Amino acid sequence: MPVVWRGRQQRHSEMTTKQLTITLPELADGERYLCGVIDENGAVAHTVLLPGDADPAPWEAQIAWAKSIGGDLLSRTEQAIAFASMPEEFKRDWYWSNQQHASASGYAWSQYFDGGHQHGTRKYNELRARAVRRLVIDSPPAIGRSALRPVFLLALAVAGAWLFSRGLRSARGCAPPCC
Repeated sequence: MPVVWRGRQQRHSEMTTKQLTITLPELADGERYLCGVIDENGAVAHTVLLPGDADPAPWEAQIAWAKSIGGDLLSRTEQAIAFASMPEEFKRDWYWSNQQHASASGYAWSQYFDGGHQHGTRKYNELRARAVRRLVIDSPPAIGRSALRPVFLLALAVAGAWLFSRGLRSARGCAPPCC
């Protein structure tokens, strides 16, 4: 299904409007469209949430589970977007992301789908998981890099502001699964 995106591009003190037609991927039964990120060439990297929720298991087991159904765990950014846009798809529990902690190899990132917290968690802990599939669909004509960067950053800022307003800075009685 084509979606028309109208972006603004500033060039030498004049504002112009460009149109980009985005083709959304076909969804199988139970799949939900999560998000798309437009690159500097106008191609869209789509993320589709797959049906099903894995019972709690260690991080490596959840990575293997996601691969076994043709997917990957959500990234930290995708988890934040999912929490902001479709929290009803998740139990109010901790979920593994696909991202290891940069400075501690025994940790990976997780998100709490009740309060929105993200936390570095020891990989041996047993957390829930959801899987996504990702695909890129080219959407010509390309629009300039300067028009796209603010759109992506705006989307992240809106998601971040929403999460902050939901009380990310206060624990509200929630403790991470481990430290």
